[in-house]
Amino acid sequence: RVTTPAQDLHIQQVLFQDRLRPATQTAAETIGLHSQTISAQTVRNRLREAQLHARRPHQGLDLTPARHRNRLEWANAPIQWRLARWRGVLFMDEFRFTLFRADGRQRVWCRVGERFADVSVVDRVAHGGGGVMIWAGICYGQRTQVHFIDGFLNAQRYRDEILKPIVVPYIDEHHLMFQQDNARPHVARICTQFLEAENIPVLAWSAYSPDMSPVEHV
Repeated sequence: RVTTPAQDLHIQQVLFQDRLRPATQTAAETIGLHSQTISAQTVRNRLREAQLHARRPHQGLDLTPARHRNRLEWANAPIQWRLARWRGVLFMDEFRFTLFRADGRQRVWCRVGERFADVSVVDRVAHGGGGVMIWAGICYGQRTQVHFIDGFLNAQRYRDEILKPIVVPYIDEHHLMFQQDNARPHVARICTQFLEAENIPVLAWSAYSPDMSPVEHV
C-alpha cells in the first residue's frame, strides 16, 4: 500500500471540497510513502473504500430560495384544477438537437444516495454546439405539427412562423389554453400583444421552471 491512513483521509477531504476534481489531478499532487508518486487508480481505490464513486453529474437549474418560493406558489395556485381542465392546455416548447456537443465524460464523486444532492449537480448549458431546432406542442391525446426552425428564433419570427400559422388556428379549433415558458421570444411585447389581440388564454408560468412542463418529458 503506497499511502498512509492520513494520506487516505487527505484524498477524501480534497474530493469533498471539489467533487468534480479528476483523480489524475489528485494523484499528481499527492506524494505517497517513500516519496513515491501515486497513480490515479490508487486515488480511485481510496475513494471507493470511502464509498465514493464517480458518476455523471446531474444537470439541474440554479434555484435560489426566492425561486423555490415562486415555484411553490405557482404550483399551489391551480392545485384545485380537475383533470378535464388540464386536458385543455396546449404545452409547447422548442427543442434543439445538437450535432456536436461535449462527450459527457465529466464525472463527479458521490456517495450512495447523493445522486441528486447539490454537490452532484452541475448547471445545464442550453443549446451547445451546432444542430437543428424544432418547435412542437402537445395536449391530452393530441399534438401539433412539428415546425423546423432555421437559424435563430427571435420574437418576430416566433410570432410570424409559429403563433400565427400554428398556435392560433390549433387553439381556436380545439378550444385550448396556451402554455409557454418565459423565454425572451415568448414574452416579448409583440408576442404577448398578439396573443391578447387574438383572445388566446395563456397559462401563467413560473420563472426557471421548464422542468414542470409535461412537454419537457416527451
